[in-house]
Amino acid sequence: MIGLAVLVFGLFYLIGYDLPFDENPDFNAPLFTDVLIFLMWLFLIGGVGLAVYSMVKDYRSSKSEAVVNGVPVRRIFRITWLILLAVLVLTFLLGGSDPMLINGENYADWLWLKLSDMFVITSLLMLLAGIGAVCFGATRYIRKKQ
Repeated sequence: MIGLAVLVFGLFYLIGYDLPFDENPDFNAPLFTDVLIFLMWLFLIGGVGLAVYSMVKDYRSSKSEAVVNGVPVRRIFRITWLILLAVLVLTFLLGGSDPMLINGENYADWLWLKLSDMFVITSLLMLLAGIGAVCFGATRYIRKKQ
């Protein structure tokens, strides 16, 4: 997948990137734009499909084992998904929907502005939570080792 992404981005930037846009020659109309958009849709659909498959598989396998090696697997699974859904809803509600000036035109589609804010803010919060979890785990490991 990484190789395919590198290939498509390479084609996008290196071949026909400077072609002028027919309606406005001040903008570029890269030759491989459609291929890049198709690949991104493919990655998005594949990623969402794998996430749903993983969630269903983990949920089915965790039903029989509520606690594994003293770790409450089922509770952690449910809390993680509930927090993620709550953060998605909260960031959607709090996300901005003010019109933006893009390529010289006013973009005011309320839904897409809210969704983009939701995904960007949620991604940043998840990255911070992951960094926090790694730091917390590392400090607990160091304390146990001493």
